[in-house]
Amino acid sequence: MKNIFQITEQEKKEILEKHNLFKKVLKSKSEVKRLMINEQSTPTSGGGVEFLIAARDKSCQIAKGAVLKGAPGKATVLYKRADYDSPNGYFKIGDELYIKDNFTFDVVTTDVDGKKTVITNRRWNCPALTKPVEDQKKANLEKTKGEGAWKTKEELLKSDTEQNILDPEMYDVKVVDGVTLYRNKSGAGVQTALTERGQKIFQKYKKMLQVM
Repeated sequence: MKNIFQITEQEKKEILEKHNLFKKVLKSKSEVKRLMINEQSTPTSGGGVEFLIAARDKSCQIAKGAVLKGAPGKATVLYKRADYDSPNGYFKIGDELYIKDNFTFDVVTTDVDGKKTVITNRRWNCPALTKPVEDQKKANLEKTKGEGAWKTKEELLKSDTEQNILDPEMYDVKVVDGVTLYRNKSGAGVQTALTERGQKIFQKYKKMLQVM
């Protein structure tokens, strides 16, 4: 007697759904494993271990209470379980955070069914780390502007046209910490070589010429 195994269309649908769900679980576990391996073996291009320690010791919120993870001589991350909900929705309390030294972090979140999801390269910031750097950049910029009569395009547009400012025959160009500065070539060499008193006399002389 020949046995014929038959299943309904509904049963086929349920089997297919379970199969797809199983594949997603396996893929999720693979991503989590890959994340942990990569973070502990691949060099980063950020500030290194000292930077991560500073982030934790300066009480940057995301790094507070985190621990260093990584094999000796390999890349290291700060690891912790989130103890607060991210205001921008990147993570919630209990999620695993892998905080990297280039102001990015990865999240491993687990849903009610135990399924893990990996979200990579989210941005984080900490004023305690970035403010000193920004203050130094600002100081460098102001020093350059004061010593060599350099100005930003926005400042120059108050007295000159953009066409003139961008003309290499009329203006020198210098980039300081990512900010482009310009200096009028006419008289620049003379003026910057003068003392402070000499520069005042020079400016007075220029005004007299403009009136004549």
